[in-house]
Amino acid sequence: MDIGHDIMGTIIINSYAFGGGSSVSAVSDLYSKDNAGNGANGGAGGFGDSRITLTTGSSNPQHDVEMPQVIFPNFGANKISFNANFTGTASSIAWSITELDNFQGLITGISPSTGSSAQFEPVFTVANNLGARAEYEVSCVVTNAGGATTQAFPLSLLFA
Repeated sequence: MDIGHDIMGTIIINSYAFGGGSSVSAVSDLYSKDNAGNGANGGAGGFGDSRITLTTGSSNPQHDVEMPQVIFPNFGANKISFNANFTGTASSIAWSITELDNFQGLITGISPSTGSSAQFEPVFTVANNLGARAEYEVSCVVTNAGGATTQAFPLSLLFA
């Protein structure tokens, strides 16, 4: 290097390191459709106009069941199908079931009690206890780089 002459280097700045690149938002508008495609975001109760499909025993599925009340017409195995729908892109989905009140012993088992895909189909085993009630909450957490979005779906179960 000669005296009096500076060598200027090239400086490259990664704009993504400063938030100038693309960003990901957490998913929004999380709700459930039934297996026939009924259901929509919005509506009362914080869970939109969510719908589920109820399949009891060997009978045909009942689509467009509106939560929170679900009436089981048969004791034994009863499948409730949830289909998570949302705006955005998910990197993971996690379902879980929480028992809030089963003091009358209506539900004797649930399988599976967790799930990791958009469709979640737990089978509730219903006791032969006509008129019994139970309260559960099914939660769906959808996660991506923007964060996690949680939606709780209340279930008021009745054997009638």
